[in-house]
Amino acid sequence: MNISDDYLRSWDCLVELRGRKFVRSYLTQKPEKSASVRIALNTQSVKEIRSCMELFIRNATSSIVVQHSYLGDAHIRSMLAEASHRGVRVTLFIPQQADMCQNMNLEFIAKLMEESNSKNIAVRLLPGFVHGKLVVTDGQNICVGSANLFTHSLDSMGETNVVISHHNKRLHRKLRRYLWYLHLKSMPLITMPRRGIRSRLLAKIGF
Repeated sequence: MNISDDYLRSWDCLVELRGRKFVRSYLTQKPEKSASVRIALNTQSVKEIRSCMELFIRNATSSIVVQHSYLGDAHIRSMLAEASHRGVRVTLFIPQQADMCQNMNLEFIAKLMEESNSKNIAVRLLPGFVHGKLVVTDGQNICVGSANLFTHSLDSMGETNVVISHHNKRLHRKLRRYLWYLHLKSMPLITMPRRGIRSRLLAKIGF
């Protein structure tokens, strides 16, 4: 999350971690992979974000909810489509009009809808600026942080995410309220906008 007055009017998520173990994990870049709440990093020496995202999607058994601004990674798209075919309900909340990468987003969504089981895929559009990067599986496993779902962010950029994989009643009560709020404030994507040659070319270069 970025912290400024602008983000009071945007869709964003903030998680506060307290404790020496989190500080130590971040500063030493040595994650506690077995911990139920942990930090996942992309740095020059550590690359965890992609494996974390892929594990979340692969292990989902009933639902996957994605709230993201920028979508573009082909392998993540294929994994979401595959999840829909094995009976997992996949829901994406995306900006109605992204501040950038709009063509890349549309190409990702169009291909995802083509490749998925239509009964198990839903795309919903949020008004205004979306900055939150949130993935929730099975209603309780959470991956939230700075990483976007395009290839450069997943593999190369410096990113910090928080991974939560245990049941906490207070946390999950807040999570359910937030997801319901997203649902109420969004509208379903019924038909894909037409994508011309220019749009497809811009999508390939990340615009």
